[in-house]
Parts: sequence; structure tokens; C-alpha cells
Amino acid sequence: MSALQDLPCAEVVQHEEVPAFIAARCLMGKGLGFVDAHLLASALVSGAALWTLDRRLHDAVAELNCAYAEAH
Repeated sequence: MSALQDLPCAEVVQHEEVPAFIAARCLMGKGLGFVDAHLLASALVSGAALWTLDRRLHDAVAELNCAYAEAH
């Protein structure tokens, strides 16, 4: 359990900020839910890469250049 405490934490985006994020990034109508947009906003402000199997979320993540890329 102590190893979990050593992991880096993402910055928290407030619920009130998410609608403005959706509008600014033109995410409306792309099939993302509020939780998807919230997760994406948090990844962006944290400078984190996001990995997902969800096609619509992956498309948005790739468009915003924060998709996780596996090293080969």
C-alpha cells in the first residue's frame, strides 16, 4: 500500500471548470461524458499522458496530444 503513496498525483480540475474546458476544446458532440472530459482536463493540466480503450475518449486524447505512447 505504501507504494501507491509514492505515485505522482494528477492535478484536480474543479467540476465548475469542466464546462468551460469542453467549450474551449470543442469537445461538445464528440460522444464524451462529463467524467471523460473531467479526466481529460486533469491529464492536460497535469501534463500527463492518458491511456484508454474507449474509442471516443482516445480520439479526443489524440487530438489534444496527450495520448500515452508505448515505447517499442
